[in-house]
Amino acid sequence: MRALIIGDEEKAAIATVIERAKNNVVSNEMIRAMIEGRIKPKEGHNDHYSVLIPVGYRVTYTRECALREHPEVVLHHISVAVDRRGKMPNVHAVQVILQEFGMPTDFSEMAHSYIEDTADGSKAINLLALVRENA
Repeated sequence: MRALIIGDEEKAAIATVIERAKNNVVSNEMIRAMIEGRIKPKEGHNDHYSVLIPVGYRVTYTRECALREHPEVVLHHISVAVDRRGKMPNVHAVQVILQEFGMPTDFSEMAHSYIEDTADGSKAINLLALVRENA
């Protein structure tokens, strides 16, 4: 199992990404355009919303408005990958990362989850969860 090291520098980077995501919620229209292929999403991750965490973790975090009928419903969307072809992060590391991003650590609380093949050949675990009022 690979180590996960979250120190002061990583915590500061995480706080920056969270704040950026809070201030730039991805609209339902943008999500639909990506799904329909009208807009090509950035492959794998977006540096403005990503954090590199030792040893070899890449975390991308956004907030998304998933429901056109209810724009007040906002979801956390986190993608956690590792830097090794064919590998994915371990469950415990993902739970620690979820906690750092203010997300639930119980996978049963996720609105949706999926595994994504990344451009570099690794596998990213993607998790979506409802943003609570105090998050």
